[in-house]
Amino acid sequence: MVLPAPQSDLAQSLLKSEYNLDFLNLHEKSLERDLERALIEHMQKFLLELGVGFAFVGSQYRLEVEGDEFFADLLFYHLGLSCFVVIELKTTDFKPEYSGQINFYVNVIDDKLRRPHDNPTIRIILC
Repeated sequence: MVLPAPQSDLAQSLLKSEYNLDFLNLHEKSLERDLERALIEHMQKFLLELGVGFAFVGSQYRLEVEGDEFFADLLFYHLGLSCFVVIELKTTDFKPEYSGQINFYVNVIDDKLRRPHDNPTIRIILC
């Protein structure tokens, strides 16, 4: 799903292709749970790096589908865009299956959390 022009333009201006996470002081061999733990511990700096308007909803946000549990790494709500933003954390180079995973999370979030006045959920994979 594509955002309408006003939201799309705002999303493009707010989201970055690269984020500077040097403040986390992680090693190249760090695990995803280490990355997530460091981001939670440094949430204020991470929110500032993301940009204006992000509200933290949760980490390892539980999503239930037909009795099965799934966990989105980080979930935010963007006040200016009026939409959820799900972030999947990976400590490896991008792999195509990451897209399938986050698309699944987006579909569940849009189905279970998104309200009628919310815009479609934005997905970010941080590799």
